[in-house]
Amino acid sequence: MRSHVLIAGISYRHNYVGSKPYPWTHWVLDTLGYQPDDELHDLFAGSGAVTLATELHTPAAESR
Repeated sequence: MRSHVLIAGISYRHNYVGSKPYPWTHWVLDTLGYQPDDELHDLFAGSGAVTLATELHTPAAESR
């Protein structure tokens, strides 16, 4: 069983309660195996932080 730890600061950039920091979004995308040609639907798009983080994301190298 894998154990994951992510430490990321609070995201003040988007000035929206609950806005996720980019490292958090990148970690989720990597965990899900996201690739740039995948389709993403942000169901809670309030601040737009997840959409922007996804656009800035470079997928992790496949290590399996």
